[in-house]
Amino acid sequence: MSVAAPIYFITRSKLWAVLVPLISGMFEPLGALMAGLFLYYFVTQAMLQFLLSCVAGIMCFLSFSELFPIAVKHSGIQNSLLAGGVGMVACYLTTTLVEGTSM
Repeated sequence: MSVAAPIYFITRSKLWAVLVPLISGMFEPLGALMAGLFLYYFVTQAMLQFLLSCVAGIMCFLSFSELFPIAVKHSGIQNSLLAGGVGMVACYLTTTLVEGTSM
């Protein structure tokens, strides 16, 4: 949606709004596969955990510094906090359920 919506509003073409995200989405698994094949022997478990922690920190920073103020502007502080809390609880429950069933 983050790729398709701007393309649709700029071009007003449903074909381009479907085609461009489809093509760009094909490169993500290809990049992951290539990185997995080439970096498999170089990436340790500790390095992977460090990199994933860095990405999580970046995502949290962007959420609180960029997305949350926009949400407050459009729907108010109470709705934004409620939606953020529901999202955090959903993430926690999903992670807990997945980890609980995989052990």
